[in-house]
Amino acid sequence: MAEQLAREYVTKVLELSEEMVKLASTDPGHEMDVGCRALFGTLCDYGYALKKMAEKELSAHQAAGGSASEESSPVAGISSPANPKTVLIVDDDRDFLKYLSLLFEDNGFETLTAVNGHEATELATARRPDLITLDISMPGKSGVNAYRDLKEDPELGAIPVVLVTAAGESVRNFIKRCRQASDPVAFVAKPLDVDLLWEAVRNVLGAPSR
Repeated sequence: MAEQLAREYVTKVLELSEEMVKLASTDPGHEMDVGCRALFGTLCDYGYALKKMAEKELSAHQAAGGSASEESSPVAGISSPANPKTVLIVDDDRDFLKYLSLLFEDNGFETLTAVNGHEATELATARRPDLITLDISMPGKSGVNAYRDLKEDPELGAIPVVLVTAAGESVRNFIKRCRQASDPVAFVAKPLDVDLLWEAVRNVLGAPSR
């Protein structure tokens, strides 16, 4: 069921990316100002990048024949039904939240979800997940504040955090300068490259022993 929902979601993302490229390529028939040209250029760049990732992910799901086995999982051995690890996924975009949840669940993880920093810290305190993926730009309590609170806590500070965010270098540098920030902290940029996400998970949780 989760695999089917993931494919449906990725198909919708692919359709959306194609619409983005189509819109960005539309000639409005008159001279655009600098701001509009920059906007259309960015839309086109993100559309092509999103289209490429969606096509790659959809192809991977189709090649797997509708199921993800432990052997084919990019994080095989890190989490499994017999010994599952729990990941807390924090993002205010509910569609993206659902997508990440399905990705982790299809690869043997149990998932918790939060849509803001307050929920994140409460769930982390109550459930003590093995891993947290954290967006930065969220309403209410931001990811930066949530990250700082987690790292200041003597027990929660040991939970590894992967920042999955579209925030730029300034936020990344700020996080790295935090005195309470412990390594490793991984950064995965949006639009999401799934391969980079799994690489970050392997680096943070440790590669499975052979």
